Amino acid sequence: MTTNLARGKPTEQSSTKDTLHGSSNAVDVQTNSRWHACSVTRAKGDNWWLVDLEAVYDIRVVTLTSAKCCKGSFATLVIEAFEPNAPSACAEVKKPWLKRTSKYLCTPNTIGSKVRLKQKGQIYVCEVEVFGHYQKPTNQSSTSDPKHASSKAVDGNVNSDARKHSFTSTKGATGGSWWEVNLEAVYQIREVVITSRGDCCPKALRSFSIEAWAPNGRTLCAFVETAFGLGETRRITCQLGTVGGRIRIVRRSNEQLQLCEVQVFGARTSELRDLVIEVLIESSVAICAEVKRPFASHEMRSIPCRPNAIGRMLKIQKTSVGTLALCEVEVYGDYYEPSHRYEHIGHNLALWKPTKQSTTVSKYPSSRAVDGDSRQIDDGLSMTTWVRGQWWQVDLEEVYEVHVVMITSK
Repeated sequence: MTTNLARGKPTEQSSTKDTLHGSSNAVDVQTNSRWHACSVTRAKGDNWWLVDLEAVYDIRVVTLTSAKCCKGSFATLVIEAFEPNAPSACAEVKKPWLKRTSKYLCTPNTIGSKVRLKQKGQIYVCEVEVFGHYQKPTNQSSTSDPKHASSKAVDGNVNSDARKHSFTSTKGATGGSWWEVNLEAVYQIREVVITSRGDCCPKALRSFSIEAWAPNGRTLCAFVETAFGLGETRRITCQLGTVGGRIRIVRRSNEQLQLCEVQVFGARTSELRDLVIEVLIESSVAICAEVKRPFASHEMRSIPCRPNAIGRMLKIQKTSVGTLALCEVEVYGDYYEPSHRYEHIGHNLALWKPTKQSTTVSKYPSSRAVDGDSRQIDDGLSMTTWVRGQWWQVDLEEVYEVHVVMITSK
């Protein structure tokens, strides 16, 4: 983890004070803290600075060098990393710097290809250094040669020439062979990209399954029957609901399993799962829907209700242990009046309506889930404490037949 991943990489910032203080100054490997060698935004507004690492990394440490003139300039600075579809927090700096160069340890599983600094007011930073790992831990059923260890498939090298020794290889085995990568967190897997060996052995990579393993079991991503060509890179789409923290490629035959590169794409799952959505009126309770499949991080999901989900209160219950965190809840349906049938209502019925929840974590009241803002910023979500049976409820103030509930996860 000794390589500065940000060195010389593309950068940008929300604004620039003048032509001398461009965003690239912070990745020029010059830790000179004189004012002219720094990246500086304008003074007003919500500002940010960003570096594109050009590949997805597990970010462990971010080091910042401040201007010599201005120690402590960063108060309440947010450091975050970006996955392809969502940010993850690395660290929050609430106190002024005590030293000119400060090191910040990221929270576990800070994954992203971009690192951003955010702050209200002017940002001036002379150097940003980012340290982390490209590779995740790997394993395989056997290894034919130390040069062909399991880690070769996640080294970022898609050169398929075996003479470069950038491929994995198991021994042939009667019971079959497998290769595995540990993602170190649970993800909703979207696709797996595999590059085959390119110097020999056409059609050697074929007839294998891709599995996702989670603590509660495994799911099949896909079964690949068609043989790969020499040096072929193929995108394999996983079936819906493929969730796991480990990806395993399994070959049932007694032939070797050889892989040049394996890339996995998806979104980290949130704790939002195992939900029962109910619609209530007086003593009557109608089940709108049951949701088992975990939400991805910051996913907006449209959930259709069962017929005759009629009521005034809409309640979301979490049946498993964990917090119930909701970024936004939207409710759509028809106004219900038995003597006049139905009147279609096109807008979000829950917007700004009264809410409550079983328990509340400080700064995350139930009302945040109906404020009309589905962006995950600052404290813009509702959240309960970590126990079993948590719930959140909105009073629609009239009786409706609910057709669709849209939930945006944390």
